[in-house]
Amino acid sequence: MKIWITAATDIEIQIARETLSNQQHQNSTSIHFLSTGVGMLLSAVQLTKLVVTEQPDLIIQAGIAGSFQPNLMPAQVVVVKKEILGDTGVLEYNQWKDIFDLGWIPKNSPPFTNGCIINSNLNQWNIMALPEVSGISVNEISTDEQRIQQRIHQYAPHIETMEGIALHYVAGSFGIPYLQIRAISNIVGERNKQKWAMQEALQALNTILIQFVEQIQEIKAGY
Repeated sequence: MKIWITAATDIEIQIARETLSNQQHQNSTSIHFLSTGVGMLLSAVQLTKLVVTEQPDLIIQAGIAGSFQPNLMPAQVVVVKKEILGDTGVLEYNQWKDIFDLGWIPKNSPPFTNGCIINSNLNQWNIMALPEVSGISVNEISTDEQRIQQRIHQYAPHIETMEGIALHYVAGSFGIPYLQIRAISNIVGERNKQKWAMQEALQALNTILIQFVEQIQEIKAGY
């Protein structure tokens, strides 16, 4: 079994890479790592190349995320069940219209379901029983309060990232099982990074990644 752990930046998966590097090819499970670059465009290209050239059995996209929900605590780790494309469209007369509102893509055009991409692999692969959330991917990080409230009102997301939709779209299109695992580092809109839980989020994220791989290895070994 080939598992690829990907992230936008090296630092987000550095601990897991260092810890798991000596565990390659145990129990017929090989673990590989890839940094795709920040944002949907770079991630989509790198993930497509990965799928075509490596044919992974499972792709994990790991990273930090901003939270829209006060009940998601700093450094809490979640898995994304539903992903939304958040800022492709037009703001017209103070009303946001996305690509589905504009009729550019049907809401149920695969891999979309009602305008979002739902990860149907969670029943099998969420073996850590992580809380399942709704994510929104944006090219521009949300800082304006009016835009934040518009996104909450229209999409009701739990977290915000810049790469999640790329994973869901590419893996969903190719039929590759995937997980998007995120650790909460901040509240969406808060730009004072002294109030962020960056290091705590990175540690919690990598702990989950390591535990996930160890559990997979145990399952494959028949424990």
